Amino acid sequence: MTRTMDQLREQVSLLAEALTGASDMGDERYGEVEYRLADVTGLAVKALHEWQSPQADDPQADSEAAKHMRVGTLLLNNAPPPGEGGEWPWLTALEGAPADKRSANKFFLGAIIDYQQSADRAWQAAREYAEGQLNDPDDLWPQIAAIPADEWNSDEHRSRCGLHRFKQAHKRVHDIAVRIVERYDGDVRNLWLGQNRREVLARLNQISAGKELSKMIAGALYDTGQIEDFGDLKADLQVCRVLGRVFTGAPVVEAEAHRIASAIAPLGSWIIDEPLYVHGREVCTADPNCSQCYLWYECEYFARAQS
Repeated sequence: MTRTMDQLREQVSLLAEALTGASDMGDERYGEVEYRLADVTGLAVKALHEWQSPQADDPQADSEAAKHMRVGTLLLNNAPPPGEGGEWPWLTALEGAPADKRSANKFFLGAIIDYQQSADRAWQAAREYAEGQLNDPDDLWPQIAAIPADEWNSDEHRSRCGLHRFKQAHKRVHDIAVRIVERYDGDVRNLWLGQNRREVLARLNQISAGKELSKMIAGALYDTGQIEDFGDLKADLQVCRVLGRVFTGAPVVEAEAHRIASAIAPLGSWIIDEPLYVHGREVCTADPNCSQCYLWYECEYFARAQS
């Protein structure tokens, strides 16, 4: 605990220095204060947990469980307030109202192609295809399903649609469209209306939406008020990188990311999905900016880099 308190005192001093002359603070100065404040907050949380442990002066007593708690606190402290997080295209704008058929179908199209390409690209591709090429229909899935599979799967059609660069990902869209038509009358809302999260996940599995994408879809439906309970995060590239670096020193595979996330948030790791994703996209990138990281004093990757 002594080492943590020394670090905390140092960061408080740096924060006080950064706040000097705060009345005429520019953008650069404001950013420094923001990061210093995050460091002070995180170290204070760590010191509190160590103080509450009867063996806190023993380095071995800094258990994995205590670290999970501290990292979880830091992630939640840096998560956006409710209603101010990332936007789910076509659903967030509804402000909790039940989704109309057109919006729900476009959201689902973007969601099922949100892998092996950036999220921004996936949502843009879904919009361009549904609104630009199909003239924004209510019956999106029946229109896709009506295209003969051989035509849909051709290189020419895949290039024209522009939904995904990979053949299998493009083929999957048609396969899922057929299942939505067969099982849900061409209206994807019927997959989740009146259902709890477990049933929604089971139904997503039945139409082969994909394990990780299904978790993201269920989380998005919770975030936008379409279903009432939340579950686990989507173990994407950013999440696996951040959790892996903090706890093991290197990115981890999906299963290990879920194990760590469940230990951090046992009632449902979706609550830490957004702060992990944003941190991995903006700070803990492939070439990490550790000086701007609020997790650095918990991070195995950072510790190894300094040794």
